[in-house]
Amino acid sequence: MTSEDYRRAKDHVYGLAHNVCESGTEQAQLVDVLREIETVGYKNGMKNIKIIKQMLFPIMDGLQFGNWPWTKK
Repeated sequence: MTSEDYRRAKDHVYGLAHNVCESGTEQAQLVDVLREIETVGYKNGMKNIKIIKQMLFPIMDGLQFGNWPWTKK
C-alpha cells in the first residue's frame, strides 16, 4: 500500500464514520476513536494496511452487532 493509497483509504474511513453516526456528538466520539487507533498504530510501527483494518473494526462492529463502543452513556 503506497502512502497515497493509505491517505485515500483513511479519507474513506473517516467519511464512512460521518455516514454511520446519527448525531454530531456520536460522530465526534467516533472520529476521536479513529484518531486514537491511527496514532497508536503509528507509535507501534504498524503497517498502513493494518491501521486501516483496525480503524474499520469499530465501524463494522457497530453496523453488524449494534455495538457502538464510542458512545458514552
